[in-house]
Amino acid sequence: MVLLDLIKTPSERTLISSDINDGRWAILGDRAYVGPDSDTPDLRRVKMIKAASFQSEIARNVELSKIRVPVECWFGRLKILWKFTRQCYKLDHRSFDNHFEILALLTNEHIKFNSLTEADERYYRGYLQELRERSQRRKEKRRYSAQIYKQRKLRRLERLN
Repeated sequence: MVLLDLIKTPSERTLISSDINDGRWAILGDRAYVGPDSDTPDLRRVKMIKAASFQSEIARNVELSKIRVPVECWFGRLKILWKFTRQCYKLDHRSFDNHFEILALLTNEHIKFNSLTEADERYYRGYLQELRERSQRRKEKRRYSAQIYKQRKLRRLERLN
């Protein structure tokens, strides 16, 4: 995938007060994202501060959270438009970047004619909630299986004694 040059224009430099000193745009990561910077070596990343305690940190988080809304709306629209993005990627992963780039461009064209709405954001938040619930169900199932395994093992050991 070809990375775009993420240089800010002079007017863009003042859009985010907490990021005024850097001339390149950053990727705003999710608060829960904990991956290493080596995952995205060519990109500058900005993360919200999880346990913000100073007033400046709180103000920065508020500013960044306002920026996230259109991004979440964009992903909501992407999910609504393309079934391909709502399921696990099953094709050759070497072509993932090309496929995603094509869908991103098509989504942008769709948005040019049909603006983003709050429904896009609600859809995306609902999708994320569904993923969290699925993950929680899998964890519960694993926990239950481990518990049953331990009980059976104890019964077998008791029979031996």
